[in-house]
Amino acid sequence: MDEVSEFDWLIVTSRLKAKALQYNSLSISYQ
Repeated sequence: MDEVSEFDWLIVTSRLKAKALQYNSLSISYQ
């Protein structure tokens, strides 16, 4: 169970990081 939860957290964090990178690139392009 612990291994599964850790794997899920890796997926969630990676998705959040990807969204953050997209948001940063968009804000930079608008400026």
